[in-house]
Amino acid sequence: MVTVDQAVIARLKTQGHSFEILVDCNNALALKEGRSVDMHDVLAAVRIFSDAKKGLEASLTAMKQIFGTDDTNEIARQIIHQGEIQLTQDYRENLRQEKRKQIISIIHRNGVDPKTHLPHPPQRIENAFDEAKFHVDEFRPVQEQVQEALKKLRPILPIKFEVKEVAIKIGPEYAPKCYSTIKMFGTILREEWQTNGNWVAVVEMPGGMESDFYDRLNKICHGNVESKILKIKRFEMGIGSLQKMLIETKATPQGGFVLTERMVNLAAAFQELDTALMIAQVTNSDLHGKDIKNRSRYVERCITELHKAGDINADDAFKAYCQLLNEYGLS
Repeated sequence: MVTVDQAVIARLKTQGHSFEILVDCNNALALKEGRSVDMHDVLAAVRIFSDAKKGLEASLTAMKQIFGTDDTNEIARQIIHQGEIQLTQDYRENLRQEKRKQIISIIHRNGVDPKTHLPHPPQRIENAFDEAKFHVDEFRPVQEQVQEALKKLRPILPIKFEVKEVAIKIGPEYAPKCYSTIKMFGTILREEWQTNGNWVAVVEMPGGMESDFYDRLNKICHGNVESKILKIKRFEMGIGSLQKMLIETKATPQGGFVLTERMVNLAAAFQELDTALMIAQVTNSDLHGKDIKNRSRYVERCITELHKAGDINADDAFKAYCQLLNEYGLS
């Protein structure tokens, strides 16, 4: 438990009342972001105040009426989630810069230039952040902000998220030295030792890490490693992809392909859902979270509207939608 002298105030103003608690800054922020934190490590004092600086405690009647409970820990959780944590300007800026670095790192590791299929250098992504005037929110989870950052960056910096499956073969003298390095870059999907002593494996990794992966392996193995790309998953459903889907499923309106506003909405919805799923996957977040459920419902609504307007065949569009979900093991 943090001391009172080191604590900061978290405050919620609602229904004409002010509720304040003294909290450990880092742990309160972690709780606000949805991480699991013991309230013993969050609260500096197990009390709810109306004015923490004056030591005035909040009315028990008001707490029961507004929060529906008199449990201090539960009320404190609600204050943190719904209210504001009072931070110094320097602390806010440091927190913002740290999250900015994390967002740039995720985009660098997973994003590639669609033309070259090579990752954008971090400095190039950072420059695009400045040009796009993207504001990082110090309180919101990083994975939620990656989606918004990509929206802002794409007109300036072409980015496509990729995951690659790479087959590798390494001789017995180097394989044990490479194992931990390979696991740092991705997930080993399959592996086996061959009768001649070679170790072969299939590794899934973010597309932006491929070059660094090869460089590291070649350094350890002195060039004695064989590799082959087996599969590339690309995570972007833009207008071009939607047009291709409509043509392939013969859902193109009569008289040729005419792009309507409803189709643009569906393309954008597909792209945002695809990117949200990808971000959740690479950051080990919940694929069944509220944000993804809302985006899925919006895609379904767009398809229904297109079908009612006679723009596309709903069965074909839902087929493409289900195919996208199946890519992530969802149904």
